Amino acid sequence: MWLTVAGISKEGKDQATVNAELRIASDRVSDAIRALEDLHSRARTTIATVSKHIAPGHGGSRHRPTAKGQLIMDAIAIYSHIRGQHPASGARPGFGGPLVRFVSAVGKLFAVSVKETEIREVWRVWKSNPRKS
Repeated sequence: MWLTVAGISKEGKDQATVNAELRIASDRVSDAIRALEDLHSRARTTIATVSKHIAPGHGGSRHRPTAKGQLIMDAIAIYSHIRGQHPASGARPGFGGPLVRFVSAVGKLFAVSVKETEIREVWRVWKSNPRKS
């Protein structure tokens, strides 16, 4: 299974060659994780530095989403991305049954009850945002 995940084929190769390729793939994953940790650390440092220069009550979003709203927004973004990867699966993603069922299923994974009206409101905001965060 490790070989499949790493995209390594063992056909026509001896064990030493396959292990060497797997070791290289493992090193790449480790390097990527270290780079992400470094990026995360730098982002946290930047936030701490910048937030010292912002007066209380100034800057940032005026309407930050709740944790539930953020979960719904992220689920909608995932749904849209999946649909974008498979354009032959139907028309462009829109508000309706499949989206509601997907977001509700994601909510259940986190033991959060999500109402259709909440999904509709977040969909309206998400759809109007050109960045689609």
